[in-house]
Amino acid sequence: MTFLDKLLNYFNLSKDDYERLCIAPSFSLLPSYTKFKDIDKIVNRIKLAITIGEKIIIYGDYDCDGIMATSILKKTFIMLGYPVDFYLPSRYKDGYGLTVERVNKYASQNYNLIITVDNGISQNEAIEVANKAGIDVIITDHHEVIKEVPNAYAIMHPLFSEYGETVSCGAYVAYMLSVALLEKNDEYLATLAAIATISDMMPLVLYNRDIVRLGLKFINENHYYALAKLAEGDFVDEEIIAMRIAPKLNAIGRMCQNEEINVLVEYLTTDNKTRINEIYAWILDVNEARKKTMSDAFLKTPDVDLSLPAIVANTNEKEGLIGLIAARYLNSYDKVTIVFTPDSKKPNILKGSARSKPGFSIVKAFTQLKDYLLTYGGHECAGGCSLDIKDLPAFRDAFVALAKEYRFIEQKKKTIPISIFDLTWENYEVYEALGPYGQGFERPYFKIESIDPNKLTFTKNGLHIITNITNNIKIVGFNFSYEHVHSVANLTLVGHLGINEFRNTKNLQFIIDEIEELA
Repeated sequence: MTFLDKLLNYFNLSKDDYERLCIAPSFSLLPSYTKFKDIDKIVNRIKLAITIGEKIIIYGDYDCDGIMATSILKKTFIMLGYPVDFYLPSRYKDGYGLTVERVNKYASQNYNLIITVDNGISQNEAIEVANKAGIDVIITDHHEVIKEVPNAYAIMHPLFSEYGETVSCGAYVAYMLSVALLEKNDEYLATLAAIATISDMMPLVLYNRDIVRLGLKFINENHYYALAKLAEGDFVDEEIIAMRIAPKLNAIGRMCQNEEINVLVEYLTTDNKTRINEIYAWILDVNEARKKTMSDAFLKTPDVDLSLPAIVANTNEKEGLIGLIAARYLNSYDKVTIVFTPDSKKPNILKGSARSKPGFSIVKAFTQLKDYLLTYGGHECAGGCSLDIKDLPAFRDAFVALAKEYRFIEQKKKTIPISIFDLTWENYEVYEALGPYGQGFERPYFKIESIDPNKLTFTKNGLHIITNITNNIKIVGFNFSYEHVHSVANLTLVGHLGINEFRNTKNLQFIIDEIEELA
């Protein structure tokens, strides 16, 4: 069986499916912006504002998607030659979404039009205040419509506006508005939408997949200066976006308590390399501080009873970090986890972030425990809530009781059996052409059986595997010591394929995730 046949069997695809998925990326594959209901109304309102000189502000969000969406529209107006303002809210001062306080401020400053990006579909009260103040609000958003939609001037939403069959990120919606305003596609703005699609973990199907394929093409062909710095190199794939670019941008919203985050829009829209370098140095500093704070927080989080089936921890860490702390507890102890911290505005209120695995649904747990909660939301494996501090002990007991009843479902990795001889550049190209991989189309794991440990070479300290197959094809494994590997006669290696670029040289790597006999 060829390597391609093994891939097709794994994904249950035909060769025709493969050819269709591998067609060259093209803007023509994206559904037209005209499919958005009310797009003409939206474009005409913005063009009227430009014609008569009205004041416009773009209102975004503090995560990567919101940052990209705001930058897309800001850059669009720069290209149109019309000055507009923008605002990325502080997670701590403003919270999520357009607020009544901000609308009142914009009314006092004589703004005529607010365009929300990556928020707005649930901000009914703020939009009513805007209407009373004579400010039109155009909502561009992608979040779930969970109550009556706001009485906005117009709404642009991938599902509500009948654009397509799957939800997209907020930046994709903003990009479609950009295309409508510019009357053309733009490679850089499409790349920003692609980054947001990955960072916001959108399902990589239909137009989400197509925008990511386009973005990866453009970022590698054009080597955008600001994005290349975030990627720490010229070669970028979906994993580098998820592991290098998005976390640096998300760190700003997690760590900064005031309005410093707004400089990120300048970073992504300016052509001034000196300014980009200055802002990038600051981004690195904040991200390093985030890493250190995370490590310290994990070590000093109050003692938890690891004999219980769930971890419920109360900290004093920043709200923007508790989700990361919960994820680290989950991965370290394999227990459903919720981490609380005091609300920065109301210390008697605790805000919580929960992480789980299949078998224990966070949103179902919150629904069952809603009598203890002030607010809650999420999905199966992640969610957030708030409660009065006096209700924490009772909530903890009830949450632990649910964790005793609903255990994680053990999920064995599905793998594709291959041999050493399958590790070739030709096969990697076949594999990579099927990408991008991500939410809903996960990167496959490969399994190589009957490996003689004596054929593997190690680093000098004996802690890591680095074995050359050819000059630029390697098997690598981190934190697999020489002693453990040589404790069995034959090994089965489970891992994934990746590219490592160093000093302008690319190496194809089989990266070991597990050695089954040692798991």
